[in-house]
Amino acid sequence: SLRVGYEVNSALPKITHKFPMLSLDKITTEKEILDFVGDNKAVMSLKEDGLSIRIIYNSDGDIESIATRGNGQVGTNITTNLCAFSNIPMHITTNGKEFIVDGEAICTFSNFDRLNSGLEVPYKHPRAVASGSVSLLDPNEAKKRKLNFIAWKFVQGSNKVSYGERLQELHELGFDVVPWVY
Repeated sequence: SLRVGYEVNSALPKITHKFPMLSLDKITTEKEILDFVGDNKAVMSLKEDGLSIRIIYNSDGDIESIATRGNGQVGTNITTNLCAFSNIPMHITTNGKEFIVDGEAICTFSNFDRLNSGLEVPYKHPRAVASGSVSLLDPNEAKKRKLNFIAWKFVQGSNKVSYGERLQELHELGFDVVPWVY
């Protein structure tokens, strides 16, 4: 038989990350950038202000799981709220490999304004909308938020060597990618 509808969760399960999801230090001055890069080539990208999440695609190219960063080792499995995102590729070509992609769950300013219109107590910041939306227990409520996913790291599955080439590959696979330059 076919299953119709959806099930509201009572809690979202935890998931242990195969590779740690580390947080980046902030650099605020040109000198700090130059000191960090030294004589090396670098890829510079924008820092998105949202919630870090990881998507795992199985070797058939289907989504296996989506999880928040959590403490870097263990995050929350938010796969049931996949419908909250309007731009995550549902299937990608993985050539028989497991792919792991890190990125940011964001609420655009235009979407933030849409969500706040008519509310007595408006949301304070788009980041809070993104964070709260992926953790909702009711997938239909999460879907109303219309979040975006911006990829910023190809963790596993790419055979490209450079960070820039990996970002380009993510773009070619259909992901929205953080703006970057060499």
